[in-house]
Amino acid sequence: MLRFKEKIIAVLIITMLFLSLAILPKALGITNATYEVSPDVIGFYGNFTIRFTAGSAIPGGGWIKISFPNSFELPCNCGGVGWNKTDFLVNGVMPTYNPDGNNGTNLKYVNITTPTNMNISQGSVVVIQIKETARIKNPSDPGTYALKISTSSEYSDYTTNLYEISYSSVQNVSLAILKNTIASATGVVVGFNTGLLGDLSEDDYINLKFDNNFTLPNYISPDRIKINGYKPFDSRIQGKVLKMTTPKGLKIASSSQVVVEIDEKANIVNPVTPGAYGITVSTSKEPKDIPSNTVEIKDRPFVKTDILITPDLPDGANGYYKTQPIVILLPQTNTGEAVQTFYHFDSDPETLFTVPLYVHEGVHTLYYYSRSSSATEEQKSADFNVDISPPQLNMKSPANNTITGEQFCTVQGAVSDNSKLTLIVNGSGVEPDVNGNFSYSITLSEGDNVIDVKAVDIAGNTSESRIILTLNTTTPTLMVSSPSNWQVFNDSNIPVNGIITPVTDVTVTVNGLNVVVNSDGSFEYALQLQNEGINAINIVAKHNISGREASKSIIVVYKPVILKKQITIVLKVGSKEAFVDSEKKLLDVAPYIDPVSNRTLVPLRFISEAFGATVDWVPLQRTVRINLNSKQIVLQIGNEQALVDGAFQKLDQPPVIKDGRTMVPIRFISEALGATVDWNNLTNTITITLPISG
Repeated sequence: MLRFKEKIIAVLIITMLFLSLAILPKALGITNATYEVSPDVIGFYGNFTIRFTAGSAIPGGGWIKISFPNSFELPCNCGGVGWNKTDFLVNGVMPTYNPDGNNGTNLKYVNITTPTNMNISQGSVVVIQIKETARIKNPSDPGTYALKISTSSEYSDYTTNLYEISYSSVQNVSLAILKNTIASATGVVVGFNTGLLGDLSEDDYINLKFDNNFTLPNYISPDRIKINGYKPFDSRIQGKVLKMTTPKGLKIASSSQVVVEIDEKANIVNPVTPGAYGITVSTSKEPKDIPSNTVEIKDRPFVKTDILITPDLPDGANGYYKTQPIVILLPQTNTGEAVQTFYHFDSDPETLFTVPLYVHEGVHTLYYYSRSSSATEEQKSADFNVDISPPQLNMKSPANNTITGEQFCTVQGAVSDNSKLTLIVNGSGVEPDVNGNFSYSITLSEGDNVIDVKAVDIAGNTSESRIILTLNTTTPTLMVSSPSNWQVFNDSNIPVNGIITPVTDVTVTVNGLNVVVNSDGSFEYALQLQNEGINAINIVAKHNISGREASKSIIVVYKPVILKKQITIVLKVGSKEAFVDSEKKLLDVAPYIDPVSNRTLVPLRFISEAFGATVDWVPLQRTVRINLNSKQIVLQIGNEQALVDGAFQKLDQPPVIKDGRTMVPIRFISEALGATVDWNNLTNTITITLPISG
């Protein structure tokens, strides 16, 4: 029974232990582990400061282990011997017990027990300080080294930062200069302390390396230098380095102050640009360059003037301004004094600058400077070539939008400018005469021609003119339908008919007199012939724009008719002889009397044409058409019906063909034409009389 209870108690204890472990804060690991040592010089005992953030709580009486690389030397390799707790601090508190540790190869550490009354919470910063008296020696070789840290709550080693442990070097380098203005020769005072291993004696040297912006002479005499009040044995310039040999008989201990004084006459010159500059110092014993403080090099007291020009550069050709320049003078000074700026153009009197300046046309020089009560600037100048006016271009001929029929054109005009200019016509250079007049010949193409004239002066100012010139070389076409050449007219009033193309912009004349042209291009003109006999008719169609013309000359004959009161035809049955107004004519077929109808038949064509009528034979219909003045008669062979002025009339005898000639009743044809017929039975003679009106 007792054993069972003991088991139950044991289980409860184990359960509570697990529960307590479960609610403990989770370990985060040591973080932010760093260290530093002073002095950080090889072979010296150091004062160490080690910091880290605890990933887990460290209870009072817990331990903190610091492991060192093999290059470090620890005083012992046996626990508890050689260290005193007074040489250590944990968060500023001395440990309760003396630390222990080891100095074995690959196993160099110091183990520090935290004060029993100090509980270090999770996330707290822990600071361990180990004094120089703990006799932990820096490595003998320069380099970067890291420590490792672990605790009783975090067994894993956590590595610190790498920390550089180097040779001994000079300390506390200071720089002072006697003149702090740019480009000035200045005296120099440099102070520094030798390092732990930096004792100097004869044949040792000190190096002062100046910023690259300083100017050093080729040589500085030792007489211009003092080292702790003594002249150096030797001095040399190597680039920007002044190398000085320690004075004979002078011994400078380690960790001692050294003052180097350089006379102004050594001719060390400050940088030419204002700014902060410094030097570095090293010695033969401590060769590492250690920088000094920087000194401020300032500008010399000055007054200067900046010039602001709008536009900032010439905007024309050949260095000319095409836009009138505006000038503003901006004085500057570092003296803090009031500044005035003065200017003048060319030989004009000097004037105080107060408002922006406008530079006028021409070639000018602006002179200007500024001054304060303590400084005056040297006079400056700026040159201006100004031409803001374009050339004057006057076009004389041809006028714009001119229409011409001439293929060759001369462009004429005049141009003027105050400066030399270039004249360009359709891309070709043209040289004006001394008065600016110019002339240029152009060959035109059919249709619209663009003529561009441009005048450009030396500054690039431009004047342009564009002329549109239209070339129209149209030649009219002329066709005359009447009269025909050598046509004979009995009447003096004759028609002249024809047609032209094109219709527009064309003038038609007949013997110099204008003729109206219809919209279709046709024309008709009643011409009065002036002379009996031969008359010349000149018909001309002239294009009003091109000036080109088409012409036709026609010769006509005016043969006036002697007016008769009547025409008399005398025929005899059976005889081929006939008389027209007493003029004997010969017939193809003699008149005869038809035995059936007892009608006298005569040749139709002879009778009709003797009276001045026209006769047309239509073979297909075997029809004859007779036209006399306004009268028309239509007959058909074998048909006793005739058509007289559109009305039917019956013939006593239908027309017949005899010996190839159309024969008709004499009385019908005569009376149809308006004539009278007389029959003489005794002589079988027929007399036909046709009165003539007018």
